[in-house]
Amino acid sequence: SDIEGLCLLRYLRCTGAFWMSGARLDGALYLEGGDIAGTLLLRCWGGKAGGQDDAVATEVSGKISLAGCRIGGQFDGSGCTVGGDLFAQGLQMEQVAFFNTVGARKDGASAVFRFNVKGDLSFSLARIVGQLEMNGAKLEGELRIEDSEISGSVQFKVVHWDVGLRNETLRFVIMKLFSLSATRMSGQLEMGG
Repeated sequence: SDIEGLCLLRYLRCTGAFWMSGARLDGALYLEGGDIAGTLLLRCWGGKAGGQDDAVATEVSGKISLAGCRIGGQFDGSGCTVGGDLFAQGLQMEQVAFFNTVGARKDGASAVFRFNVKGDLSFSLARIVGQLEMNGAKLEGELRIEDSEISGSVQFKVVHWDVGLRNETLRFVIMKLFSLSATRMSGQLEMGG
């Protein structure tokens, strides 16, 4: 689905999953103060390996704000492109958060959809009961995970994909500041290949 302009869903109450997979939003998405009982899905849509479905990337040209939002299930933004900041200050996560690079089928061939944020990514004051993955992601701004609590591991690893006749290696990239100041992690921090 294509949405033009601002998508304002502040204080949304959702008793199940909230899916925006494959959406193209020409503007910003605000889910501030929302309460989503199930999974928040912003990942690329379709593109089953070996299947007929073509993948469609989720694209938000502006900012995504999840400030003060509670998500009872997973948060999967794998393969999503965010044109502005992804602001998740005070986010409360009950499960795993995925922001990985994913492989899929596009126009009958293998394709790679990279999680890419052109602005800053902030998880300050967040609580994640599970792991946080950003394998192969590209962050063009700052990454701040400050004064937060993560119960599982945090992964910023290299991703290898076979794309047609070539093999792609996508490293986790941060273009500016990376801060884990005053963050408590129960699991391990994995960076590298």
